[in-house]
Amino acid sequence: MDWKEKKIFLNGLVHRECVQVRTVEKGDTDYRKKGSYKYFLKKDNQKLQVCKAMFLSTFCLGEKTVYAWIANIDDNSIPIKSTNSRRSTGDTIKADSAKEFLQNLPKLPSHYCRSSSSKNYLEPVFATGIELYRVYKNYCIENGKVCCGRKLFF
Repeated sequence: MDWKEKKIFLNGLVHRECVQVRTVEKGDTDYRKKGSYKYFLKKDNQKLQVCKAMFLSTFCLGEKTVYAWIANIDDNSIPIKSTNSRRSTGDTIKADSAKEFLQNLPKLPSHYCRSSSSKNYLEPVFATGIELYRVYKNYCIENGKVCCGRKLFF
């Protein structure tokens, strides 16, 4: 089961209930508590209510993970696609230039079990990673490409 399927499955087992009775009357949006969650596990096609600790430990998930998954699912049990991406397009372009540079370097096949190994290694031209990064920076300057930082490169 991948993460998307797990999100949908868990959404069917967690129910959110609105607050029944409020003791203090405030404005419509000033309440801190919006509702509570009930957690269920399936046994023989029946839903049995369990405590939050048992539910989280059964699926090896954290509380914040489950809350985030429930918040990102609409009423049709379909995960809402996130609009923010982890990397910006600038980082993607920089990473592509680094990949292109590394693909153009001379490589050697693995000398361990050559028949079944698919790994390739760089020829021992560079003594350190910093030296490799310096050559990469020069490559980017010569070819007019955007250079990524050392953290992204390594």
